[in-house]
Amino acid sequence: MRRLSVHGFRLLLVAFMLVGYAGPYAPKASAAGESIAAIESNASYHSRRTFGIGLYDGVANKTFIAYSGPEMDVYVKAYNHASQSWEAAVKVYDWNDSSQFAYHDYPTMVLLPDGKLGIFALDHAVSAYLIKAPTAHSLSGTWTRTQISTDKNTYPMPIVSGQSVYLFYSRNDDLTHPYRTYRYTKSTDNGATWSAPVTAIDSGKTADKFSEVYAYGVAEKDGKIYVTWSMAGGAGGHNQASRHLYLAYLDTATGQMHNAGGQSMGSVVNEPDLAACLVVSAEPDTASANYGARHPISNSAPSVTKDGKVVVAYGQQNADGTSAIRLAAFASGAWTVRTADAAAGGFTDVVKAGAGTNEFEVLYASADGDSLVSKKTTDLGASWTSLYTLAVPFGPGNADSIVYANYIEQRQGIRVVGATINVAERQTDYTGKWNVFAIKQ
Repeated sequence: MRRLSVHGFRLLLVAFMLVGYAGPYAPKASAAGESIAAIESNASYHSRRTFGIGLYDGVANKTFIAYSGPEMDVYVKAYNHASQSWEAAVKVYDWNDSSQFAYHDYPTMVLLPDGKLGIFALDHAVSAYLIKAPTAHSLSGTWTRTQISTDKNTYPMPIVSGQSVYLFYSRNDDLTHPYRTYRYTKSTDNGATWSAPVTAIDSGKTADKFSEVYAYGVAEKDGKIYVTWSMAGGAGGHNQASRHLYLAYLDTATGQMHNAGGQSMGSVVNEPDLAACLVVSAEPDTASANYGARHPISNSAPSVTKDGKVVVAYGQQNADGTSAIRLAAFASGAWTVRTADAAAGGFTDVVKAGAGTNEFEVLYASADGDSLVSKKTTDLGASWTSLYTLAVPFGPGNADSIVYANYIEQRQGIRVVGATINVAERQTDYTGKWNVFAIKQ
């Protein structure tokens, strides 16, 4: 059995392959035709959320990804769908940080409205940067890094809506209370200029100190940007516990925040509004030494059906240390929660899939930590079909956990990209020795 462990607000999942990389490992295949293989072996630990690893660009007919290499340097890599091969990874920025908490400074990638790739990375709790490609639909050339905010930015969540680019983030207002608001800044000129920060969620400094907005996932549909989060902190201090799962969306046309039912929260979701945004109630065991018991909800991610119904997939801690993989769907004024797997490892992502209105796929680790599992529902979670269970090839090195595994946006062929670490060394070894892997169909 492989170890599952947690850190920060990210669930660290199953292990994969490690060092000695000299090209792709022989892929391990499923009966359905998916295969898993290492594509690079120079990654460092980074605390990525459930999005932002990469995307498919139909103009280029390539899948582009971004990840942190040695000393958190920013690397990009492309899969050429015409030749069905991966191109060499390219370093586009020297981040040059190997300090204990450097893992916070991870890259997240989007395709900007002008067709150029944009990577958002933060100097954690200090400032935000856009690293932008010089040429549309290409990795080639010298990328430029521009500071776009100095708002104590943490955990970048960029999203494109129409011709506008939004960067959502938690603001590190006061670590001693602890207190973090949730904000965004907006660009209407492909990242050249940015608006003043706008607060979207703000509980204030509550007496129980669960006042840190820890967002997990983001999704956009028809001018609405959906965000899921929990409230973290507590009497133990910064992110010592977290509770409940919430969702709200920003209507980009009006600048107003709404709950899943469309009720307006005004321009800011305040503490009295949280009850109206509640998806699932989940109280932590604040006295427990177990991270999962103190953080019962992990890695939630929102999505939207073709006809506008909102769903949230997430992991929920079980008493035995496993996680239940769940899908909550909002319809007729209420949330309905259904279970994809009652005793699994950690949840990693959800994606709208197929032609069906209510069709989604979820991705998560098996309970023993040896496999990645994907299931599909066509009825909002009432029933599930297994798509694949891929045995994770750990390789000859010391990697013992996956740090993330995300679906590719607008995926074509390359379905999932993730990375591995050694838990004990994750904050001390930034030499870039762990694998990036891909699931291909």
